[in-house]
Order: sequence, then structure tokens, then C-alpha cells
Amino acid sequence: MKNKALLAVLAAAVLGGAVPVLIKMVVHSVPPMSLVFLRFLFGFLIFIPFILGKKFERKHLKKALLITMLSVANIIFFVFGIRETTPTISQTMYAGTPVIVALFSYYFLKERFSPKKIVGILIGLIGVLFIVLIPSLNRLDFKGVTLFGNLLVLAGVICYSSYFVFSKPMMKHYTPMQMTFLFVTVTLFLSTFGLSTEATTYGAWWQALTLGNVLALIYLGTIGTSFVYFLFQYATNYGTPVISSLSMYLAPVSTYIWAYVLLGEKLTPEILGGVALVFAGAWLVSSA
Repeated sequence: MKNKALLAVLAAAVLGGAVPVLIKMVVHSVPPMSLVFLRFLFGFLIFIPFILGKKFERKHLKKALLITMLSVANIIFFVFGIRETTPTISQTMYAGTPVIVALFSYYFLKERFSPKKIVGILIGLIGVLFIVLIPSLNRLDFKGVTLFGNLLVLAGVICYSSYFVFSKPMMKHYTPMQMTFLFVTVTLFLSTFGLSTEATTYGAWWQALTLGNVLALIYLGTIGTSFVYFLFQYATNYGTPVISSLSMYLAPVSTYIWAYVLLGEKLTPEILGGVALVFAGAWLVSSA
């Protein structure tokens, strides 16, 4: 079963790696909450045929919804925080997810870690920092970065890490598809409250959408949201929260590849060296 969880993590990292790149391509054309609404609207529509007829156990539904709010909070914190920081800084923060998940799993789920797994987590974290931070320090002047923006993204990281841990016990009562559907539905519902405000603030922004913007939004909602989050839940169900969070190590590698293809960003020797560390760390954790 853990092999299936690892495959799910790999698939989620490859497909989810496109999400930051596509958001970067549309974020200047679509307001934040409208982007969240459209992204999760497409995701909701995809889920309807698969969720019809599925029964949700009412006894634990309230608790499941509360846990889902952690993941919703991550989306909202990130979409506003990224406007006042850089993708590089935000990616670096999310690279710490496995470490936070490991600490939460230790205290709340009583999960124990061998020295091999601890070393793997640290090596993977070093690899991601090597990829994301070192090549960028030479060319970033950090204009437009605020403490408030960084704190918002950090709050999202903590919420996301908490969701990994606390959603694990709920798998006894709900399937990965049901948990993902709850997340998509709640996020879609809450994002509607920001639409009227943004319509007033940004005007008729939808009139300037290009075909590329629309295709990016469709990918973000279908594959980048529904399918990727389902894979996360699947990996958490059949593996452990720490195995699921390994996608935070692999996703930056995937993101750089997507950025190279779609945005023409170059892969440097430093990044390739970081890739080797990332996969070494992921292998140590999974084999442990």
C-alpha cells in the first residue's frame, strides 16, 4: 500500500508543479478571490459525477469540515500573501512542510522516526533550499517583499501541515475522494463572498481574459486542484502524513521543469545538484 502512496506523491508533484507557474501567468489578469472561485468551480464540476450517491457519515461530518478549514485557510493565506512576497520565498517556506508535519505527527499521532528518516528529511530540505534559495539570491532585490506577506504565507504553511496530520484519522470514516470533495466545496463556497467586492474594485476584469488564461484556469481547477488534492489524500490514507508531505520536496523540482517549458526559465547546475539531494532525501524517508 505504501508503494501506491509513493506513486501518488510522485504524480501529485509532477502535476501540481505546474500550479505555481500557471498562477503566475494569470495572477495579474484575475483578482485573488476570483481566481480561487474559478479554480475551485472547475474542480467542483469535475467531482460531481464521481461523488453522486456517496454517503457522508454525519456523525463525523462537523469534525471533517473543521479540519478541511485548515486546507481552505492555506489557499486563502497563500493567494493574498504571494502578492506581497516572491514565489521563491514562498516555495522555500513550503519546503518546511515535511518538517512541520513530522513534528505534528510526533506529538499528535505518536508517529516515531528512525535516524534514517530524520536524515532523509534534513537532506531533502537542504536540497530544496539549494534549488530555490541559492540560485535566486544572485538576482533578486526583494522589492515588493513585506513582513506581512511572508507571515501570511507562513500561516498557510502551518495550516497546510496541520491538515496533513489531522486529516489522517478522518480516513477511517471518509474516503480520499470524499475528503477532497469537502475541501473543494467549502473553498468554493467561501470564495463567493469576495466576488462582489472584487467586481467593484477591479471592474470588468473578465473581459480582458485570453484563451491562455482560460486554459490555465481549467487546468488549475481540474488537474491542479481536484486530482492533485485527491492524490494527496490517497497518499495520506495508504501511507503516512510524512510520506504525503514529501511532495513538498518533489514539487519544486517539477515546478522548475514546468517553468523552463512554459516560461523559458533556465535550469542551472545548482538546481540540478539540488535535484539530486531532493531525490536522495525522499528515497531515504520512503525506504525507512
